[in-house]
Amino acid sequence: MQIPVEKLEELLVSPGHVGADNFARALGITKQAHVSLEEALVEEGYISEEHLGRTVADAFDIHYVDLKTLTIPEEVVNSIPEVVARSQQAIVFEYADRIVKIATTNPANFSFFADMARKTGKRVEVFYATHQGIKEALKFYRGDLGKRVERLLGKLSEHTEGTEHEQGIVELVNAFLEYAYANRASDIHMEPLRDMVSVRFRVDGMLH
Repeated sequence: MQIPVEKLEELLVSPGHVGADNFARALGITKQAHVSLEEALVEEGYISEEHLGRTVADAFDIHYVDLKTLTIPEEVVNSIPEVVARSQQAIVFEYADRIVKIATTNPANFSFFADMARKTGKRVEVFYATHQGIKEALKFYRGDLGKRVERLLGKLSEHTEGTEHEQGIVELVNAFLEYAYANRASDIHMEPLRDMVSVRFRVDGMLH
């Protein structure tokens, strides 16, 4: 989930935080490098990460949190299944008796926040976090399906037949099943595309 380009342009270009030419260049980078617009703006040096974070947070009348400075306990981060955290770009970083604090790259994701309030029975306090911050916080989840799948695919490419190939396929399937179980997913959807396979997990009735 991301803030629309038009909204970011309104927040950053109109007040003069980022030049129009630099904004356009960063937008072009997103299409080539498959990164978010916010990441491109920061990585190209057009605006600092903190400046971006505080500007967006102020616009939505919420606080900014730098997740890279926090250590989030495993039981807290697991309040949101990893697959949901990745798809929604949201991290629970504090879980108290009456309140749950969620950092997100999209403060306008109101339906998700309402769903979290309903499920937890707590008041949800929303904070803005940059994409870089969310990426760092995702490391607090124990599993990293992407790296595990990448390693197993490399193993399969080395052994295209025989017992080791069959064992690699079993390990790959088990990786998806274990990830689905850990994230409380009811089913796994695999969709073959032209040069890749899209794998999504259904959690609480929604595909992520």
